[in-house]
Amino acid sequence: MGAYNRFRGDACCASRTLLEDILRGEFGFDGYVVSDCGAICDIHEHHKITKTAAESAALAVNCGCDLNCGSAYEWLHEAALQGLVSEETVTKSVERLFEARFRLGMFDDDCPFDAIGPDVIECEQHTALNLRMAEESLVLLKNDGILPLRDDMRIAVIGPNADSRDVLLANYNGTPSVYYTLLRGIQEACKGEVLYAEGCGLVRTDGQSESALLREAVVRAKRADVVVMACGISARIEGEEGDACESFAGGDRVDLELPRVQKALYEAVLETGTPIVFVNVSGSCISLVRQQETANAIVQCFYPGAMGGKALANVLFGKTAPSGRLPVTFYRSVDDLPPFEDYSMEGRTYKFFKGEPLYPFGFGLTYGDVTETWEGEDVAVVTNHGTMPVRYAVLRFETVPYKNLRDFRKVLLQPGETVRVQF
Repeated sequence: MGAYNRFRGDACCASRTLLEDILRGEFGFDGYVVSDCGAICDIHEHHKITKTAAESAALAVNCGCDLNCGSAYEWLHEAALQGLVSEETVTKSVERLFEARFRLGMFDDDCPFDAIGPDVIECEQHTALNLRMAEESLVLLKNDGILPLRDDMRIAVIGPNADSRDVLLANYNGTPSVYYTLLRGIQEACKGEVLYAEGCGLVRTDGQSESALLREAVVRAKRADVVVMACGISARIEGEEGDACESFAGGDRVDLELPRVQKALYEAVLETGTPIVFVNVSGSCISLVRQQETANAIVQCFYPGAMGGKALANVLFGKTAPSGRLPVTFYRSVDDLPPFEDYSMEGRTYKFFKGEPLYPFGFGLTYGDVTETWEGEDVAVVTNHGTMPVRYAVLRFETVPYKNLRDFRKVLLQPGETVRVQF
């Protein structure tokens, strides 16, 4: 898929260098290229490289973009009449598209995909896989020993993401028939009393409601043995073309902070003195400096899918040990980063960041005591000294010319087991 931006001066969806010379030539790609949605119209509407939709469509096809997501290719016939694109060039793209359909078996009488019926949707096997994926995506960032929780505790589940379906599914998603919100997962797994308070809105709450929601959260927190705070953001505001609101401008981040209303909620709950397990839900880095200083445990929960709440409960109560590692760097502040308009990678990501991150790329804790030692550069020896089975991710980095993740293996370790991991 061609992107929206330019590459070496050309629009990515109309770059012969990118699509023909590099992708098909150097990389040997033999499939078809599709534009990102609306990217062909961007060529004349925003890049101003061409003047009309017909010119943009012709330029894209001539440079190797076979399929358009959008409306621009409706103008290909007009472009051909104007002599901007030849029938032979259009035919080449059509042949690539039909080749993909043939390779998928779409014209076969015995296409294997035809035998897959609707009964496989949300079948037991797929649901179990969904649950395991969600469990392994959770990243334990801090634990002073409070986790795993006892399942007979009185637990207050507080926060705007606690009972939200939005944060389970993010975007580009299907619609499950069964949802486990974070609250529901804890409610079904906990044998003790579960108290719930929304506490505040995701980014804002009107004045009267804010006061009432905050008071309710404080009352619940004071009655509980432990608070599980489900805060963070959602794909509605940080996704493509997200809602413009505090700290967000149409999906773009202005800073890395939690919304102010959630900061106020956290401080109010913290003042109760009840231990806090902070669950941050987001698809990107959030500055959790305050939580690192004051919370008893922190769990990073990305957008985990329909079984997300059940997965979180399994980790919180120790049915499953956390095994996720951060796939992004968690910075302390946006001030640690260069201006967004600086397109170089200097000062960004774990490869080029020279500062001290809050949590580095690849960071993630587990339960118990797991040691990892290396025999040379290609063999890791991992031992589980704890009392419960642990899935453990071994990351193999190299540091020439800069730190670079080359490979990883996730292994299941029984209590007392040692495994040699060969890369």
